[in-house]
Amino acid sequence: CVEAGAALAALQRAQQRCGFRLLHVCPVKVSGWEVPSPAVTLPLTLSKLHHALSTILGVIPDFSGESSCPRSALLPFPEALHSARVLVVDDVAMNRRVLVLKLQQMGITETVEAGNGVEALQKVEEAPFVFSAILMDVMMPILDGLEATRRIRADTRYSTVPIVGISGDCAPRSLQLCVEAGMTVAMCKPIDTPALRAFLCQHLEQ
Repeated sequence: CVEAGAALAALQRAQQRCGFRLLHVCPVKVSGWEVPSPAVTLPLTLSKLHHALSTILGVIPDFSGESSCPRSALLPFPEALHSARVLVVDDVAMNRRVLVLKLQQMGITETVEAGNGVEALQKVEEAPFVFSAILMDVMMPILDGLEATRRIRADTRYSTVPIVGISGDCAPRSLQLCVEAGMTVAMCKPIDTPALRAFLCQHLEQ
């Protein structure tokens, strides 16, 4: 326990210098020194770790299996994201699910899904509110994202609502077509989560 106490003291000194967060993992009772806070006790379980990280970081950690967690994902959720209503448009259900999960990790919990451009227009028309933002796949059957965006922009309520074009074709001309159709920005698949979060924070807080 002497070695453990010395190591802990060294970590605490480093914490004061560098400002990182320290989570202690230790037995229920350690002879010679009190268990510091915040701490989780052995045996370590996923629920204990989840609760501890939620407390320290102020966010809900993602245990979905992704290999890395960008620094931006650890920042507190801006109020603009908490209150946002986002329309997610993609003809592939799995793609919509991935986007919805990304939004939830950012603090956006109110989402509506559409499977193509026609459904997107219906959701826009039927919603009793104006969506805060729209994530629009470009290539879809029935009505693609470009034409759907043009028609949505014709609605004066949506003249300035941010529309994020999501394209599997990252050629500069393809991305430019998205902007010309009225999309605020075009992003390539797979979506860069920090970039999407930064975009939504910037535009939803205006």
